Amino acid sequence: MIQLSNINKSFKIKDGEILIFKNLNFAIQEGEFVTILGPNGCGKSTLFNLITGIDSDYEGEINIKNNGRTINNSIAYMLQKDLLLPWLTVIQNIMLGIDIQKKDKNVALKLANEYLAMLKIAKLTNEYPANLSGGERQKVSLVRTLILNTNILLLDEPFSAIDYNTRIELQTMIFRYAEKKNTTVLLISHDIDEAIAVSDRIVILGKRGNGIVWDMKIDLNIPDRSPVTARQHPNFANYYKQIWENYPR
Repeated sequence: MIQLSNINKSFKIKDGEILIFKNLNFAIQEGEFVTILGPNGCGKSTLFNLITGIDSDYEGEINIKNNGRTINNSIAYMLQKDLLLPWLTVIQNIMLGIDIQKKDKNVALKLANEYLAMLKIAKLTNEYPANLSGGERQKVSLVRTLILNTNILLLDEPFSAIDYNTRIELQTMIFRYAEKKNTTVLLISHDIDEAIAVSDRIVILGKRGNGIVWDMKIDLNIPDRSPVTARQHPNFANYYKQIWENYPR
């Protein structure tokens, strides 16, 4: 579970402060897939920085627990930019986090090869990032994230700069991964379709300083739900309408 209680966050500027959050309260349950929507500048990425501890300059309390126990070093963070190091091969980039965290390399390498095969890019193992397409680079970034095998995944618009087919492919892989491992996922997106297709719950942040303005469960009741079948559900359009009507303007 991730629990944020009475969070106040602002950024100092030359003439004063910019308020981002005021008394923000927000909880995500273990195994929940939550998408955060909202206009530019509303604090979506700031929220992730607070949860990961990248930004510790705030008032309030943040607790991250698994099975009731406080956990550390159990968050994987995937950004819109792949951040692959150009002088390392695909597999070396993928294994970088494993090396830094001193996790079992043999287990991680086996997982990496499985995921590369699933995404049909196993042949690129020894290529360098400069030789990859944008979609291929993002697939490599996803594999690098998943093999860390963490309790929590934070995904900051990882699909926005890739083609539609690749986007669906990666959405499906993350959805299945989270479902199988009961992983808690927080996704930042600007795509309402995407949010409905993958989420158990959607949270909308208002304009800067307004906090959460809409919080709704997504219940599509599909036995073998996927990002594709979700889009075909009769209630999909109704969810879209509700979100659009409550989206800050």
